[in-house]
Amino acid sequence: MKIPFSRAVCFSTQVACALIIAGENLKNHVDVKNVLVDIGIYFQVQENYGKSDQSNAAIVKDLFKELDLEEVFMEYGSKTYEKLKQVIEAHQSKTI
Repeated sequence: MKIPFSRAVCFSTQVACALIIAGENLKNHVDVKNVLVDIGIYFQVQENYGKSDQSNAAIVKDLFKELDLEEVFMEYGSKTYEKLKQVIEAHQSKTI
């Protein structure tokens, strides 16, 4: 499945701008960028589960049920959330 980086770019660009304004070197914050890209992909996957058009959303949901992907989707969501939470909590916090 091809996942556009639109959300990932949106998250990381905003944080990158804030870091630059604060006088930080972005090369020192690669781990932050990686987490933001993962968060962006996580949100993008959630959005693609159902489209805004109700008939399209119904088709996607029926396909998920038919292919037994609902459990896979839920497991992905849970694992990704826990991974992101652990990475964020492990990141040394500092005031910029």
